[in-house]
Amino acid sequence: MRILVVSLTVLVAGIGILWAGGQQGGAAANDEAGVKAAIEAYCTSLKSGDLATIMANWVPDADFTDESGNLIKGREAISRLFVGTLADLKAGKTAFKIDTLRFLSADVVVMDGALEFTPPDGSVESNRFSAVWAKKGGKWMIASARDLPETEGQAADRGLREMQWLTGEWVGEDKGTTIRLTVKPELNGKFALMKYEVKGPKETMTIIQVLGWDPTEGALRSWTFDSRGGFGESAWVRDGSVWAGDTTGVLPSGQVGTALNIIRLAGPNSFVWQSTQREVGGQPIPDHEIKYTRVVGNR
Repeated sequence: MRILVVSLTVLVAGIGILWAGGQQGGAAANDEAGVKAAIEAYCTSLKSGDLATIMANWVPDADFTDESGNLIKGREAISRLFVGTLADLKAGKTAFKIDTLRFLSADVVVMDGALEFTPPDGSVESNRFSAVWAKKGGKWMIASARDLPETEGQAADRGLREMQWLTGEWVGEDKGTTIRLTVKPELNGKFALMKYEVKGPKETMTIIQVLGWDPTEGALRSWTFDSRGGFGESAWVRDGSVWAGDTTGVLPSGQVGTALNIIRLAGPNSFVWQSTQREVGGQPIPDHEIKYTRVVGNR
């Protein structure tokens, strides 16, 4: 689930304002403090979940363009886009980074940047935006906002952003077997390296998994290798805080196995891994489920 972009686009509900770009435009930059104060006020209003307070930050004839190019004109029409997201915005956290801040005049400033929204379950959603703020009657207000397409580098980063919550150390228990999972970014943050150390009553096994963004499919993809010589590949689809991966693997014996693997967030410090619809060599095998808990202090 992607939180309504109109709220994300215009610097939504969090108090984490990360200024990455310098300000331009000469004397107009002297009102930087006023712009920042307006952004803080807007963030506070979004976090409150009060629609009237939120829309008081938009000019009456404002417009918003979504990622598909659809244009919504007027404050009243834009307000209807917020109705279904107010509870999510109030419950979650939003942080944004401004790449550029350009004053076109003393009363008009354009901002380009990126926004990250983190719901209570700890997953991360992100998008790029551009917004125009205009000073009306001494108050900075939103005049226009639009989604921006991702750059090539940002698209490659999407996989790690989406699974950022997974970074750290985890432990799972299953009928006398302990599984320790370590997840960390690799290759300039374009991929996540996941290492499973499986210790059972009679044997141990190591599994390495590499997770990254597949731009050809517009989805996460993972590649898995184990210390017995098996390997596999999964293509993942997200639905809110649930990721489902169609998986194909090859066992050391040469048999081919398939499964639908599911990762379900149970909170910021736990998730459930479930493997269903499993077959090896065309024969069904039982489903399997393990709950992982974050190792405290490792994130």
